[in-house]
Amino acid sequence: MKWENNGDSWKSWKVYGKLVKDHILTKHTIKKSDKENIMENHTIVTLKKGEGRTIKAGGAARVMTNLANQLADDPIEKNEIYLLTNFSGENEYELSNKVIRYTIDLYETDENRIKKNIRRCRIIRRWVKQIIPDIVVSFMSENDARNYFATRGLCVHTVMSVRNDPAILFRGILKNKLFKYIYSHADGVVFQTEDARKWFGSSFRTYNRIIMNQTAKKFYEEERNSYPQGIVTLGSFLPKKNHMLLIRAFSKVADEVFDDLWIYGNGKLKEDYISLIVELNLQQRVHLCDFSKEPHKILANAKLFVLSSDHEGMPNVLLEALACGVPTISTDCPCGGPRMIIKNRENGILVPISDVDALAEA
Repeated sequence: MKWENNGDSWKSWKVYGKLVKDHILTKHTIKKSDKENIMENHTIVTLKKGEGRTIKAGGAARVMTNLANQLADDPIEKNEIYLLTNFSGENEYELSNKVIRYTIDLYETDENRIKKNIRRCRIIRRWVKQIIPDIVVSFMSENDARNYFATRGLCVHTVMSVRNDPAILFRGILKNKLFKYIYSHADGVVFQTEDARKWFGSSFRTYNRIIMNQTAKKFYEEERNSYPQGIVTLGSFLPKKNHMLLIRAFSKVADEVFDDLWIYGNGKLKEDYISLIVELNLQQRVHLCDFSKEPHKILANAKLFVLSSDHEGMPNVLLEALACGVPTISTDCPCGGPRMIIKNRENGILVPISDVDALAEA
């Protein structure tokens, strides 16, 4: 059974557009001396960083790319969309030719983090002054901070998006207070889950919405293979994804199942994965594959999808797996994303985080 999400998951870019048009732009006045008018075709700048990555290899990058593309291609609004990234790379998600792309650097640098952020904020500020957009949208906490500092005193509006568990992102008194202050000064804040919104407390007064990630129509439309094979997961090779847990859980049941485990992604932990696979003598059963540009086909051909993360926002790949109709197992990880979309034992199975036995048993 495919997960429908009332049929609107793939349209959530329109909710962003509605938030911009109906609340941010209409309920905040722009002085005519600062800007002659608010154009019907809104000029929107989108900022994307993503933990040193460009617009590739990550859920937030995919959502930002989809958002920029859909807003730019909207035949009614005719928005003017600019996408600003820190640097470009290979195998990026495909952008509409209507999106105007800028990069700050040619490649990531080893520059001091504070100096790098100050320099990038100055570049963003000069760029925003030149473009004079109606609104600047940012994803991920570091980019949200740049959005705040780069636009102070300028006649633009800001929408920021909390993409992961704030309890983990903003550990420590200083970071906690700093980001609560930053988000309280945005014109709008987008959360992915109710748990993330609750973390900010009842005193948080900034206009905010919970908007689930859009799931492309191709995931709903892809025909399910009548004879699916393989246990599949897709995600960056990062600690929070906890693929090591999945590999260990698979080792406990490998002799009982015919299907192999396929892990699609890349990242800094690849060598650690290989070492664990060798240690568990699973070289012929566990396969590490690069990111695919056709995840809908991978999921439609899979017998089972597993998400083993320790924490997530609203995991794109989980939404996509359910949209494809793939039987799904997920950790019940903070900040509550899987719990919002999986009814345990009805459209999927939830297991505790970091519990190898529970995952193997599921």
